[in-house]
Amino acid sequence: MPVRHFERRLWIYAVLLALPGVVSVVLWSLAAGRPEWQRWLVLIPGLSVPLFLLLALRRWVRHPLRTLTNQIAGMREGDFSIRVRGGNEADALGELVRELNALGDHFREHRLEGVETAALLRTVMEEISVAVFAFD
Repeated sequence: MPVRHFERRLWIYAVLLALPGVVSVVLWSLAAGRPEWQRWLVLIPGLSVPLFLLLALRRWVRHPLRTLTNQIAGMREGDFSIRVRGGNEADALGELVRELNALGDHFREHRLEGVETAALLRTVMEEISVAVFAFD
């Protein structure tokens, strides 16, 4: 599962990035000479804000990946009508969304061409009143 590996690696990097700030807050709150209310006033937001930001980052990364995975799964099953919105045109995710939508449009056009060709061939075969022999 490459997506899980990517998510885990991103989570580890984010925790390592937040760790110095969290350690600083904890060390500051444990320093002697501070009133207890000041310690809690700094410690609670100092620990809860990084945790909230880590969870938000996880959701922010996971949601677009799941959306794109669902679009690709739909294409694999022959549903080319699914289009993904979102993503900034200037970033890599926006480019990926644009290219997947273009790929879906391309597949849909080719499927429609095949359906039209089969319908035309069926109509021609129904209208022919003579026997047609095909030799290989």
